[in-house]
Amino acid sequence: MDLDDIWQENKRWILGCIAGLLVFVIANSIIGGSFKQKRMRGATLGEKYKMAQLTKAKIERKTLDAELVALRAAMNHEVPKLFVRTGDPDLYWTETYSQLRKDLFDMAHYANVEFPEASLSWQKADDAAGIDRGLVGLSLVQHLVHQLLAAHKTVIEKDFDAMGVRSIGAFTPDRVRKGRARRRREGEPMKPEELLTEIKVGFKFEADNATVHRFIENCRGAKRCVTLGGIKITQGRQSGDPLTVSGEVIALTIKDIPKDI
Repeated sequence: MDLDDIWQENKRWILGCIAGLLVFVIANSIIGGSFKQKRMRGATLGEKYKMAQLTKAKIERKTLDAELVALRAAMNHEVPKLFVRTGDPDLYWTETYSQLRKDLFDMAHYANVEFPEASLSWQKADDAAGIDRGLVGLSLVQHLVHQLLAAHKTVIEKDFDAMGVRSIGAFTPDRVRKGRARRRREGEPMKPEELLTEIKVGFKFEADNATVHRFIENCRGAKRCVTLGGIKITQGRQSGDPLTVSGEVIALTIKDIPKDI
């Protein structure tokens, strides 16, 4: 079972876990604040009840914290430092995008794999949030190319006459529908969905059968929490033609709960 299966089958549980943790974070703040305000007045029966609630909430908070840590370890895509923006969004995107393109094209050229520049031609988003999402998408492109060229190298080293990867095709970023941005009001509970981000990147390449299988195994065995979604493999028209492989790679990022709630 891969990450996509876990996410789809346990989506409600994951959101419920995070929702429960948010509830206790808020409850802890409310009950704790109320208790501190009345501490100097003496411990009444009602205050003792609130203290018991606070103690219970803290215990359950620790349990949920542990569950969230385990969830992040199992499913969270740790974005490499290069793709975590610092400073001006536009400038950081331009520099990172340009450098990544150069690095990947150079790697493909060195491996004698066709990788047209048009295959990685992404437009910069208009806002900082979109740029951050795009940077995560670029980290997935880097991951895919590395796994694909690693598969190519393995196959070629075993059989110098093997085709390996014939060409790397287009990488397609997922498109997020832009709705009206609504800022969460002060004191308004945070929704679990606000902590989760699912990012997909489409890909396409041509390779021989051995390389396709090695690529899939490389992706499944990679340490980073990235999974392959649906994959379509098309046979060539003639014997000896490469297979055409298209699909998508999926990553899930889980944010930390803000300390101010």
